[in-house]
Amino acid sequence: MTQQQHVRTRSPRLRRRALAVGATLAVAAATAATVATTTAAPAEAATYGTISAHRGGGWGPDNSLKAFKGALAANIDDIEGDVYFTTDDVAVFRHDNSLSACGLNRTITGSSWAQIDQVRCSGEPLARLTDVAAAFRASPNTNAVLRVELKHPASQTAAAAQADARLLVSRLVDRGIASRSIIQDFDWRTTAATIHAARSTMRVSCLESSVTDAEVATADSKGCYDLSYNYANWRDGLNATIHGKGMQVAVWTVNSASTFTRFRDDLHANVIITDYPGAAKGW
Repeated sequence: MTQQQHVRTRSPRLRRRALAVGATLAVAAATAATVATTTAAPAEAATYGTISAHRGGGWGPDNSLKAFKGALAANIDDIEGDVYFTTDDVAVFRHDNSLSACGLNRTITGSSWAQIDQVRCSGEPLARLTDVAAAFRASPNTNAVLRVELKHPASQTAAAAQADARLLVSRLVDRGIASRSIIQDFDWRTTAATIHAARSTMRVSCLESSVTDAEVATADSKGCYDLSYNYANWRDGLNATIHGKGMQVAVWTVNSASTFTRFRDDLHANVIITDYPGAAKGW
């Protein structure tokens, strides 16, 4: 999980994306009043130490379908991954936009799905949101939440980021897992309102490396479900301030038992993202 920096330039795909998501979001808006009582974040949520499997959690290569299926089979309640969109609007799980580490000198956002569908990263094919959503629907682990980070290429405009946010909501609705999903984003100041406009009950995780009290207030004003920050940047009173605004606390990436138990038992982090979710079940 690393923060993206954006150079604001114009994207050519906005009109096509707006048309693509319009019908889905209209249906979602029409039924929002009905689904709100079942998909909104529970007001009483005060569970501490929910394990989140970082990039699928090690049951396979990062962000691979194998990893996600392994986390589901292990009954992990929160499974995190990163998504970029191809030029033909296929949502693909990968932390890095570049595919050079997989032997291809291309980026996901600069390629169509047909141009990259044969790529293997650490021996595994790229996972599409379609495939991951199907795994969630098929799994008996019906408590699992998909925590999907919307990734942005460095040259993306604010308008393009918002278009991607609408598209991601649309895809989660289409795949039948919107109520089981959380969208997290470092660019939440740009995208949170767009996400909520597309689906009022969609949970948004506002990602930061470190958090000031002013940022807590801003996140609250944007309707963030949780504030997710680098655990190393915890400071006294931070979690209480976040909870005081009615938001949950998520921390990343915690890979030792002592740190995990401290954030669960003493600092009351609701969600703890780790590379070792299997081991964390025993912490």
